[in-house]
Amino acid sequence: MKYKEVRTGNYVNLYGTVANIEPEDFGGNGIAITDGKPILINEEWLKAFGFKKFLGSGQLFDKDDFWACRLIDYGFLRIEHLEVSLEYVHQLQNLYYALTKKDLQT
Repeated sequence: MKYKEVRTGNYVNLYGTVANIEPEDFGGNGIAITDGKPILINEEWLKAFGFKKFLGSGQLFDKDDFWACRLIDYGFLRIEHLEVSLEYVHQLQNLYYALTKKDLQT
């Protein structure tokens, strides 16, 4: 991964375990961000972030009545009304922060 792809608080796969990026990771004293791998979005991650299934509507999720999403095969998340498709957890975290100025954490 590249430094510009992640921000503090993002989750990445680091050597087979989930790691949370900390501020010191950007200064060379923490984990090697370039060794981190992106984590595919799945239903478990969405639930951990507080997304809920809409009853009777398949795989649509809602976060604080802010948006609706459809989880598509192979880990792609389609955000309705924004015409955005995401593949990785850190991308969802970054988009959520850009839109709400709130961190999306488990």
